Parts: sequence; C-alpha cells; structure tokens
Amino acid sequence: MARRSSAESTPLTQAQQKILGLFANHPRGRLTPIEIHRRAGFPGNDLQEVIDSLRELCRQGRLVRLKKNHHALPDRQNLVTGKIH
Repeated sequence: MARRSSAESTPLTQAQQKILGLFANHPRGRLTPIEIHRRAGFPGNDLQEVIDSLRELCRQGRLVRLKKNHHALPDRQNLVTGKIH
C-alpha cells in the first residue's frame, strides 16, 4: 500500500496558503520573512505567524530555506528535496 507523504496529508493554514500563493505568482523569487510579510499583505503584527508558517512549509518540503534567511520553491531553484539516510 502506498504511503502518503506528510506534505500531502497536512491541511494548510490560511497563512501557508497566502505564502504559497505569493510564490506561485513569483516562482523564481527568493524572499525573506519580512518581504513575504509585506508582499502577502499580512497585518502588521503577524510576522511571527509568517515565520512559523515558513518553518512548517520547509518541514513539509514545499519551500526551502536558503542562505541569509531567504525562502523559495525548491523545484524553481535547481534544488533537490528529500532526506539523506
């Protein structure tokens, strides 16, 4: 029986959907959490929610964290996702 990955089975929060929508519009973009906060239109005091959502999206493999705290879509940055055993 095929096993579902955690990225497929975990429902997305509204913040995570906003973040992924932002990257869908700019797939080659590399953004910091503050840039994501501004461009996605989060209220002024929700930076921590953006950071928590980015951590979870990176954990699920939907985004990758790059140098200098930038985030991007993994398939658009010539990166390979997965776990090393």
